[in-house]
Amino acid sequence: MQAQKLFADYTTEGIVTLVHKVYEGGGATDEEVGDYTTLEALPNLWETIGVLEAEGAISLSVIDRMWGAAIIQGWAGWEEPVARLRTATQTPGSYAYFERLANKLIRYERRRS
Repeated sequence: MQAQKLFADYTTEGIVTLVHKVYEGGGATDEEVGDYTTLEALPNLWETIGVLEAEGAISLSVIDRMWGAAIIQGWAGWEEPVARLRTATQTPGSYAYFERLANKLIRYERRRS
């Protein structure tokens, strides 16, 4: 997936800088805006899965089996950029279901160990 490759290229710190450029008038180039749009694919997916779990449409155990480690690792990489995004856009609820799901999976994994 292109988003994963870009994440490896940018790293967490680079994505924080990218959020600044895109959302806080830091002079993002068209390429950087495109990169950010591509990068958002994964947190958007995890957010969607988080909503599905919150609504009872999919169980935490199924999510854990299919994507557990990826979601936990994804949140570790996106926590700082999301915090910057929330501040820049004044939307404290951005990616709240992704964050909630990652934390639930961490607790779930600890109970299983």
